[in-house]
Amino acid sequence: MGTKIIYMLNLMRELVDIMERRCVLAEFKSFADLSQDATKEDVSAHLLGQWMRIEWKKNKLMMMVIKKRPEILKIVFGEIAQSFEKSIFANEASVNVRNSFLNSNHIRLLAPHHLNEESIPERLCEDFDTLVVDVYIIPIPTNILMAIRSEMRNTGLISRILSLQQEMLDDLIAVINPSQIRFICRYKRIVPDCTSLIESLKLGGISHSSMLIDDETLSGYRGTLNRESWVKFLKIS
Repeated sequence: MGTKIIYMLNLMRELVDIMERRCVLAEFKSFADLSQDATKEDVSAHLLGQWMRIEWKKNKLMMMVIKKRPEILKIVFGEIAQSFEKSIFANEASVNVRNSFLNSNHIRLLAPHHLNEESIPERLCEDFDTLVVDVYIIPIPTNILMAIRSEMRNTGLISRILSLQQEMLDDLIAVINPSQIRFICRYKRIVPDCTSLIESLKLGGISHSSMLIDDETLSGYRGTLNRESWVKFLKIS
């Protein structure tokens, strides 16, 4: 088993301990269709498996961007993939059409012929040089994240998660070496952690002046996607 896999398994074990202390472990088991008799190690293994499936898809997307080597790399920060099956990375038509984070209707604002069964993140990479990155790489529902986020921060778990995302983005940026990087957050509540992550990037030979963070977020009324800001961001070239 690789070093990173072992590291992530230990991270998931810590996450499960926090869920237990915050009395939301049973709720997560129900969400994940796990038996209430499942051990903490069972839950940790389930979370690791979910992370690995999402990570495989994201690595494929990063390779697509690396092959294109865009002059302007655009990154949309999401919050969390609640599970592989409920994320846009699974590319299930029923999920693609109703996902509140990004869905097929949002893509059709600039790609009218996009079909529900077509991959949303692949379309963004291919046509708009845009990569979707979840700031938190743990696959748990948003309501559970909200219940445990303060303890995750107090234990340093969020800092370690952000460090993992920093390493990934540093490597990606070093390989692509774009002339400019544009970032935008899908939700207002993740702006502080996204800003911290961006400011920690090493950027290789790229100057911080070439890295632009949009003042707007993509969050509209009651968290729905702000379509005007979305179209404006994708049109950057």
